[in-house]
Amino acid sequence: MLFRVGLTALFFVTGISVACPQTEESQPTPATVAEAQRVFDLSAFPLVDPLGEPRQIRLASQSYDAKGGVEAVANKLRETLEERGFEAQESSVITPAYASLLLEKSRFKLAVTCTPGSQPEATSVMVINLGNVAIESLPLPKDWSVTYAGPANAIYSTAAPPEQAKSACRKLLEADGWRWFGDTSVSFFMRKNAVRLQVMISASPTQPGQSMIQLSTEQLSSEIPYPNQLVALQFSDSTGGMVMDSELSMEDFVIALRSAMEDGNWKATTETPIKIDFHDHLIFRSPAGEMADCELFEFENLRRCRLEYRTQTQLQELEAQAAEQKKELQMQRERDAQVTVIELPGIEGVKLTEQKPNRLEFATNSKKARQALLVWFKAMEAKRWKRTNTLDSADVGEYTLEREQAKLEVSFVDPGFIAGEITISANTKTELKLLK
Repeated sequence: MLFRVGLTALFFVTGISVACPQTEESQPTPATVAEAQRVFDLSAFPLVDPLGEPRQIRLASQSYDAKGGVEAVANKLRETLEERGFEAQESSVITPAYASLLLEKSRFKLAVTCTPGSQPEATSVMVINLGNVAIESLPLPKDWSVTYAGPANAIYSTAAPPEQAKSACRKLLEADGWRWFGDTSVSFFMRKNAVRLQVMISASPTQPGQSMIQLSTEQLSSEIPYPNQLVALQFSDSTGGMVMDSELSMEDFVIALRSAMEDGNWKATTETPIKIDFHDHLIFRSPAGEMADCELFEFENLRRCRLEYRTQTQLQELEAQAAEQKKELQMQRERDAQVTVIELPGIEGVKLTEQKPNRLEFATNSKKARQALLVWFKAMEAKRWKRTNTLDSADVGEYTLEREQAKLEVSFVDPGFIAGEITISANTKTELKLLK
């Protein structure tokens, strides 16, 4: 295990410590998104025997359920990664109940966790790129003592109170080019390029008067610029989304936001914010085709930016979905607008009294309507129309004729003391054409 003490690094091998001077080669610059993508892109890495849809697929992380037991899935995943140049570290453990793997390639470290899934013979898989930064290479306070140092994280202790240790650590990191990237109740984050460093500092539960510090790194899937003038920042690598709060006026906050984005080569699509629903929005696009939709509004006496992020691939998928929905809507409109023409044989012994596109009315001699319809029904049934009688008497009749998707309503009234009336009707998307 390698860690930093002053200007030297110590390797612990079976209890023996050996001094090893630091070199420039051992202190890689935190990777950008492009650099991480060139080495290994988890969004393009095939899932191992997946079950259903993945929970998360990003450049720097995967989360999904796999078919099979923990041990089998973990071994297959390890073999697949080793085929792509990764080397499993000695700390890797695979058991039938749990697997924890650490693999490295070109200084990038992958953490793989496999646990029993919610279904029988299923395994929950999480793969996270921890980035290319060696924690022992970070500029840390000299009075910190190493409690544990591993390739993925490290624990230190100091006699300084937590707030003092936090201030000293942040100051050194900022001098080294790391930028504050948000806080939680027990930790703070720093970012350099597309690597996020988490620093957790608290009073030691086992050593009174000592502070305990835990450090870990994570490769991010996006590298969105952000302004310095913030009092709170929340980031989710699972979505790339960000929430930023500032004490600046809204006008100055917009200026700071635009300046930060433009310094990172993100270009605004409009000169001024545009109103969408109830809030103003600024939309930026990156040279890589990414989009950041910044929603701006007042929140608890602060100015808030809620940033929604989309990769170029996600945008293309959304555009394809929108195009498909538009196409389907147009097709539905065309179907709705299409008029079906139904050709009807004439009815013997009747007189056409009214003709509309979807409605025909006839007059007959008294007590002749039903008999005329029965003859006509036989002609219709010969054309594969199916008749259903709702009401059928000598004086009144109501019927339905159906064939495939077409439907006709037929009725007659013939009390005997006046002329009989016959009506044939259809919906408004049907035109009735009477054959001679």
